[in-house]
Amino acid sequence: MKLRNNRFISFLTAATASLIGGGEISSSSKPSFTGSSLFADAKKKVPELTSTALRLHKIYNQQPPHDRQLYDILQVLPNATQVQITKSYRALSRKYHPDKRKRQSQHGANKSSNRNDYDAEQLQLQQLQQAYQILKVDSTRIFYHKYGLTDPNLAVLLLLGPKLHPNVWRQQLGQSQMAHLQDSSSCSCSSSSSLLFETLDIDLMRLIGYDEDILRHDDNDESPTLLEERRVQNIAALLVEQMRPIVEGTIDDLAVYGHMIAQRCDRWKRLPLGAQIIRCVGRAYRHVGQDFLRQNERRLSGNKGRSIQHITTDATVGLRKRWHSTKHILEAGAAGVKLMVKEHFWNNKTPRQQPSKQQDHAEAIEYHNTDDEEDDSFLPFGMNDEHLQSLEEIEESRKRQQEDAAQTTILQALQVEALWKACKIDIDRVVRRACQMILSGDYFFFPSYTAVADPAFVVNRRTVGQGSLLDHGWVATPSGNTVTIDAEQARLTAAQTMVMFGDILVKQSKQGTSWKD
Repeated sequence: MKLRNNRFISFLTAATASLIGGGEISSSSKPSFTGSSLFADAKKKVPELTSTALRLHKIYNQQPPHDRQLYDILQVLPNATQVQITKSYRALSRKYHPDKRKRQSQHGANKSSNRNDYDAEQLQLQQLQQAYQILKVDSTRIFYHKYGLTDPNLAVLLLLGPKLHPNVWRQQLGQSQMAHLQDSSSCSCSSSSSLLFETLDIDLMRLIGYDEDILRHDDNDESPTLLEERRVQNIAALLVEQMRPIVEGTIDDLAVYGHMIAQRCDRWKRLPLGAQIIRCVGRAYRHVGQDFLRQNERRLSGNKGRSIQHITTDATVGLRKRWHSTKHILEAGAAGVKLMVKEHFWNNKTPRQQPSKQQDHAEAIEYHNTDDEEDDSFLPFGMNDEHLQSLEEIEESRKRQQEDAAQTTILQALQVEALWKACKIDIDRVVRRACQMILSGDYFFFPSYTAVADPAFVVNRRTVGQGSLLDHGWVATPSGNTVTIDAEQARLTAAQTMVMFGDILVKQSKQGTSWKD
């Protein structure tokens, strides 16, 4: 009888622990001593968290969120438990439910005021439901918490869509643009109906070379080389126009212009993978600008006695470039290896668990068959060994389901991480090429350059005689007035501006994210 009692006591202990860990007992529920009611209540019991689920929940405490929008909608902290999220959602949904507002209007409330607030409350209730659907389970919450994603497939569409599924990518981006225009033209801009995490933003896409021209491009057979060239030209043209006021000296307060760039970053980093993208782009800006400034400093200090220092500087720059590219490759490889090891371990762990569980089940059956003389006085009324065995099977099944769900979520998170590490190599290479194109002086720093970002125009510049490309001057014609600036000074100012932009992007990407300053 000792073994049987211990089994039932362990079951009661698990039920008590689940209630202490966050379960609630409503005032309407009353204790029952019948075995059938106890059996029914046990089906609703929340199982204890497995080790994998606990490890998954530590992420919410250890890493700050990518974005707080959904947490703010539900009025909970980013490290809130599932019980706290559900409790807050139920309280807020009751507050904004249409039936409650209808009852308030019937009790003499201002009907015109209720009519005016009805749309806003319906919108708020809809956002509550959307936020709860994402945060109530780890399979969607973890991606929003770490990357601002609601679906791992959105990461594939965002990073690989123009290459793998261009039609789907253009359609999704076009829908996001229309929603953004509708929200911008609406009067209630503060309560936008489209949440940031649901959209692909064209401004963020421009940072990595995808713009409206690619969106309207109908050639699905475009080679990867041509697509990369178009991206390099788009990034260079966009960056030149952003740097133009600083290079021309038309900015009165540089701090105000930098603050404007920082405000853009605050919005970009809240988008799906936004913080990761602007950090990668900012580091590319900063590294290319710093390398150009070092080379320019070496060129200006032409003392023969410093030749050894110049050689050391060139070697340092070369090693930094190689180490930077090698580091990205190693990080991508490490993420891929980690993913493969986890998948291999989990695939081998599941078959090993089955014989052990079957053996435990067989030993339990053998024990009950040889223990016929034991009485059932300890069990509740109406409950026998079969009920207890069924309860244990339900508990074990729930634990297995929880373990499988948590492990699947962890594997999907590793897949997104490995995908980003691999795509970061491509983004870094393209942005660096664009920055080097600008600072080379062969494309943008010549008298006939205008603000028209025509890829064909930029490419054809390579075929023009070298004499015209070596002419000094940056011609600014935004308002029809010609302003000529020395090309060398313009390139130097452009490099300094790249470093400034890079510092702003990297700094803003780290604020409120899991990266450390």
